[in-house]
Amino acid sequence: MTFRGSAAFSLVVACALLHATAAHADPRACSSAAEDGQTLRAAGKLRAAHTKFLECAQKECPSIVRVDCSKWGAELAETMPTIIVDARDTELHDVGDVEVLVDGATVAEHLDGKAIPVDPGPHTLVFHRAGSPSIVERVIIKEGVRGRIFTVRFGPFPIPPAQAPVPVPVRKHSAPPWVLVGVGGAMVVTGVALALTAPALPAGCVVKAGQYVCEPFPGESPEANQDRREAAGDAVRRALYGYVFAGVGAAVVGGGLLWHFLEPTGPVKAAAVTPWATDSGGGLLARGAF
Repeated sequence: MTFRGSAAFSLVVACALLHATAAHADPRACSSAAEDGQTLRAAGKLRAAHTKFLECAQKECPSIVRVDCSKWGAELAETMPTIIVDARDTELHDVGDVEVLVDGATVAEHLDGKAIPVDPGPHTLVFHRAGSPSIVERVIIKEGVRGRIFTVRFGPFPIPPAQAPVPVPVRKHSAPPWVLVGVGGAMVVTGVALALTAPALPAGCVVKAGQYVCEPFPGESPEANQDRREAAGDAVRRALYGYVFAGVGAAVVGGGLLWHFLEPTGPVKAAAVTPWATDSGGGLLARGAF
């Protein structure tokens, strides 16, 4: 065989080997995909199992594995549950810009009318559309049930109710000042009554330097003169007590009125505490109505 013939033969053999390598994928990878698919199917993870069966059903895998995987994949395609999402807006128009999540994982980024494969078992479905509140449904998907329809209606976010204004407490005049005015007024009336009803000085009696002097009448005994002096003292003291009592009552009335007019009223301002600090110290400054 010439050199040119040997080179051509070698090229043909190399091409045949490359074709054989491409035509037969790694048997171990195909077998592993088949085994993983069976394990996933037994665990109820049909979607992942179907993906594995599609891998080992490729024509590059050995025929014995490819035939089984094709059979298993076809069986799963018949028994795998599916859902159909009927999404509409507030005007009942079909919308497709809806993301579907199952247990937090996205199974559809948008809707095109096709059924969505879902594993059997309990799931939390979330339907999300921009500009609308997400819709959440907790369901139990049955194996073999295909084309279960979920109807969802999307609307705008609800407008939060307007918060009622917080009523501001209003401080009004209190009753104690008027009680004080009433007590003082009663004292004034009592004092004036005492002063006006005080008896007059007995005849012949005068007050000199704070002393009650009663000139003795002709033939008057010292005891009778003393009685007239005591009567004069009672008359003066009663009038004095009346004036003093009325004066104190007037002062009480004035204090009550002053309390009433100086008492703070109107809206109560909340106290504010402001921290302050300097190079030499710091503290808190409290401001407010107390």
